[in-house]
Amino acid sequence: MRRNFMNVMIAAALLGALPAAAADPRVELRRQAREWIGSSIITDDGSGIVAVASHSPRYSRLVSFNKSGAATELRVPGIAINSIESLGKDRYFISGATDGHYTARVIDASKSGVVTLWDSSSLGDTVTKNENAVVAVDASGAQWTALVPSTGGRFSVLFGSISNPVPTMTYHFESSGSFKGTPPRGFSGGSYDLAMLNGPRGDAHVAVLTPSGSVHVVSANSGLKTILTSPLGGGQLLWEPSTQTLWVESGDAWSSFPLAATIRESKDKTAKPSMKRASLTTKFDRRSGRAVSAFPLSGGRFALRTNDNGRSAIEIFTAADAVPQVIGLSDLTPTGIVRISPSARYLLTLPEGPKSSTLLIKTP
Repeated sequence: MRRNFMNVMIAAALLGALPAAAADPRVELRRQAREWIGSSIITDDGSGIVAVASHSPRYSRLVSFNKSGAATELRVPGIAINSIESLGKDRYFISGATDGHYTARVIDASKSGVVTLWDSSSLGDTVTKNENAVVAVDASGAQWTALVPSTGGRFSVLFGSISNPVPTMTYHFESSGSFKGTPPRGFSGGSYDLAMLNGPRGDAHVAVLTPSGSVHVVSANSGLKTILTSPLGGGQLLWEPSTQTLWVESGDAWSSFPLAATIRESKDKTAKPSMKRASLTTKFDRRSGRAVSAFPLSGGRFALRTNDNGRSAIEIFTAADAVPQVIGLSDLTPTGIVRISPSARYLLTLPEGPKSSTLLIKTP
């Protein structure tokens, strides 16, 4: 009996000596009652940024953090940010509500403060007063593009430099229904979407999704227009820069268009738009519920955030028909927010969604 007691005591002492599982690093956002989480991103080194926004008074707080949870904060007056993208080297592309209109900006957010390098309001009323207009910039934040819808399904695509508000190129599209090959009854998100693609030899390309679900690509330099025939239509554009791949979301399916195989080498601006079909159209075989959002990853992988009766997870696919890696997110509410770094090395979670006061940094 005594020997058994001693064995139990030794085992307990050994267990007590084992290191406890490390908790996920936390960042306290100090969110006030009038504030909400407008947008967030996380990178492959575990650092990231969260935009905490307020409408009254109108401002945002940019909370930057590292993988250990150490954080700094910068205030951005006059704009309630609801979208933020990294352009590298403390530069970001942001958009949100200002007093009078919705605007997009390229900013530098170094430790000394926030400097606006470009503001979409400089493009004039054609863009700023069109509530359906969409603005984007390239990955370096040097070029801008704008999608400006008009009547009858027509729209224009403008290109320019952030150093000059005057467009260097403007291309006009007729009604998308006039193009052969457009899916007649495909999935449609019912609104415009825009993605600026990193083309070869510095030739920027823009992908445009129309409310009818059709997708078009136009080149800034050559003006060539390509129609993408996603068999199931389109509701959202997702660009993955490392593999130069455009993904078109169609409800519960995704179509893949590698840019190099999509654009043409010809420089004939008067040629009829070329037609390109998706290299892959798939429904990923999920394991943990319905898809809520999608994240194309580096290396050709794909991630889905799923929800099953309030239980959230991330599923990472290495191929369309592969069994996914499932990462449970038990601390997330149904409205919780999750972001994934490009290589899936880190996750950012906001357990209470836009009303979160704390973010967690997780490693799958």
